[in-house]
Amino acid sequence: FNLRTSNTEPLLRLNVEARTADDVEKIVRRVADQIAVTSGAGP
Repeated sequence: FNLRTSNTEPLLRLNVEARTADDVEKIVRRVADQIAVTSGAGP
């Protein structure tokens, strides 16, 4: 996966590639959870 800041908008861009859509979803959830925890907004 690739996580970077946007050059044109105030947000992060996450690009994920995997063999299956289920694997993509798992990666997206893990990254989103880690961002939430790191930012103090997490579970």
